[in-house]
Amino acid sequence: MTKRKPEDDVQAASTCKDRRINYIVIPDVPLLAKAKAALEKGCSYVKLCIESTKGSSLWLKPKEINVTFGPLTQKDDTLFLNKNRKLILVTKSLTTIEEVAKYVLSVPEANVRIIDSNIVSKYIVRDIDTDY
Repeated sequence: MTKRKPEDDVQAASTCKDRRINYIVIPDVPLLAKAKAALEKGCSYVKLCIESTKGSSLWLKPKEINVTFGPLTQKDDTLFLNKNRKLILVTKSLTTIEEVAKYVLSVPEANVRIIDSNIVSKYIVRDIDTDY
C-alpha cells in the first residue's frame, strides 16, 4: 500500500522534475483524428460503437446490418451486437472508419464513438514532457 507524502513534500516536489510522466487527454479531438493517430502509432485495430441516442441500436437484424454496412466495410472487418444491443465495428482500415462515421452521423438519432480505453490511454494521450 502506498503512503501519501506530507503537504510540504508535495509542494517541494512540484518544483523539481519528477520521474513520473504527466499525460494530458485531449477530449475535443475528432473521431477520425483519434483513429488515425492510433493506427499510425501501431494500434492493430480500432473498435467503434455505433449506437442510438434513444436506446438500443437502430440496426438489430443481421440482414439490416449487412445491407447497411456491407458496402462501407472491408472483408476483414467485424460487426457484432453486444449485450446492450449496440453495434460494434472492429476494423484496421481508416477508410472504413471514415465511411462508417460519415454515414452514421448523417442518420438522425445515431452516434459513433471509439470504445477501447487501451487505445485512448496508449495511442491518443500525449506526453507533456516530450510533447510526443
